[in-house]
Amino acid sequence: MRKILLTLCLIAVAILAKAAKANPRPFVVTQPDGTQVTLIMRGDEHFSWISTLDGTIVTQVNKGYYVAKIDENGNIIASEILAHDVEKRSVAEQKLAKAQAKDLFFGVAESRLHKARRTPPIGKATPPYFPHLNSPKVLVILVDFNDVPFKLDNVRKSYDQYLNKEGEMEDFGNSDNKNYGSVRSYFKFVSGGKFTPEFKLYGPVRMPKDQSYYGADENGRTDVHYREMVKDAVNLVAAEVNPKEFDSNSDGKIDLVYIIYSGYAQSWGGNDSKTLWPKSFYMTSSENLKIGDYLVGRLGISNELGGTPAKMGANGKPKINGIGLFCHEFSHTMGLPDIYPTKPVDNPDDQGMECWDIMDGGEYTANGYCPTPYTPWEREAMGWTRMEPLEDIPQKVTLKADEFRKITTPMGEKEYVVVHNIQNVDWYAGVVKYFGHGMLVYRINYNYNFINMYDPVNNTSGRPGVTIIPADGKLLSQSSVDGKKVKFKDWLESHRNDVYPGPLKVTEITTMKLNLQTITNKPIYNITEDVAAKTIMFDFIEKQNADSISAITNLQTPTDDKIFTIDGRFVGIDKTMLPKGVYIQGGKKFVK
Repeated sequence: MRKILLTLCLIAVAILAKAAKANPRPFVVTQPDGTQVTLIMRGDEHFSWISTLDGTIVTQVNKGYYVAKIDENGNIIASEILAHDVEKRSVAEQKLAKAQAKDLFFGVAESRLHKARRTPPIGKATPPYFPHLNSPKVLVILVDFNDVPFKLDNVRKSYDQYLNKEGEMEDFGNSDNKNYGSVRSYFKFVSGGKFTPEFKLYGPVRMPKDQSYYGADENGRTDVHYREMVKDAVNLVAAEVNPKEFDSNSDGKIDLVYIIYSGYAQSWGGNDSKTLWPKSFYMTSSENLKIGDYLVGRLGISNELGGTPAKMGANGKPKINGIGLFCHEFSHTMGLPDIYPTKPVDNPDDQGMECWDIMDGGEYTANGYCPTPYTPWEREAMGWTRMEPLEDIPQKVTLKADEFRKITTPMGEKEYVVVHNIQNVDWYAGVVKYFGHGMLVYRINYNYNFINMYDPVNNTSGRPGVTIIPADGKLLSQSSVDGKKVKFKDWLESHRNDVYPGPLKVTEITTMKLNLQTITNKPIYNITEDVAAKTIMFDFIEKQNADSISAITNLQTPTDDKIFTIDGRFVGIDKTMLPKGVYIQGGKKFVK
């Protein structure tokens, strides 16, 4: 996203990196005056900010969070007033919060970054993206610091399992088995066995400078010395490395160096601002970072520990990080872009994928221990599968677990719809546990032949390139969480109501409003779910004759006249008693 304070030359360097989205979960901190305030982190490494739930921007100074002042240049400066929840604010704090020039803050940052983003690369990249077929090798370096040593009992053993293990995970003392599987097993699943990367570990090595140096934030820029950390780490292990085994295409460049650093991630709200933010990036040829005669090109970094220091494992020890952040950054090195809006949009709702995509908030599903699998669009983009189109004839369709089909439109590859059966199988365990199961419907307005990690997929307000058609009519963005009108639990509940038939028992889609067109001639009727068989069935184009369909049991179909609000609240069965609004009854919407 956007940085707060950047000169144009610094933006040009920053645009070489892609980063993890901030964890969307609100967090509570105890201020130096003893009060507690609920905050939420927004954005990503390129532009992030912390606010109270009502949107008041704050900035961290040591252990305290202060209401920010915004100067005439759009920069944030700490005031002398500690931040509080709305109901606890003094008159002075209320005035300062109200006076924040937020439009200037967001506008200046975006205009600066836009200038650096005018001509993004398309298609093939330099250096090349990491290969995404077969079993290429990744050079992984474990690094820690004098001020932040590794906390895992056996960091080398834990991270070899974290990256490479086939089968069930073991616990080596730091909640290692909270991860559903290894990074390798995640990609083996989403690729259908076509991609099984091998991670070769070096270290741990101790950095010559403290983490507080490499991870320092200055003038609104995060991690101002992270590239220096990479150079130091590479130089410390260079003598041990045979660079040839990490050059799969024999171009004289090491395909990927990945660094796992000790401690926590800055992307997780509540952690110290001197921690590092996970990111992927590349070194320019002018930086001339080499191992032997081989240039180091693509890189990624992510952290050792999950959550915050306040969240220990059941045994009182720190927990290993979930694989979600690693998989997100690793996916950038293969060319996938962020799927969340990476700049301010007029309305963040219905503008991304949220937790339904690992390239959006899905890296944090199950706290990152069981991240959301790749979407069908991403799997096809990687060349691992093909989304078979439904034939344009009336038919009864059955989708097995994790099966998907494309619904074509007159716009061809420029715009289409995908239906996908999400069930509790393999890596979908986390998604189903937190967000439910059923048919998810994607709408795509993006040509994957030109995929690039810097593409602004969902940055055009009201015209997202990759999003869903939610069953409840609304995909709430985590940035809409304000603690009052939209609480965090509302955001979670909204996700659960995105699938069909789902909790709201929505059984048909008669109109598909897309970016370039509105489709009315390819309706979907009688959406049902066989819970035991984990299948989804529906009638395509026309309702089918029930007599020709075999009897089906355990279906999630409406059985009463219960009426629900759009957000899933049961409000009775008598329409005459309802106030004006939009409701769902028997799987169909109606307006009163």
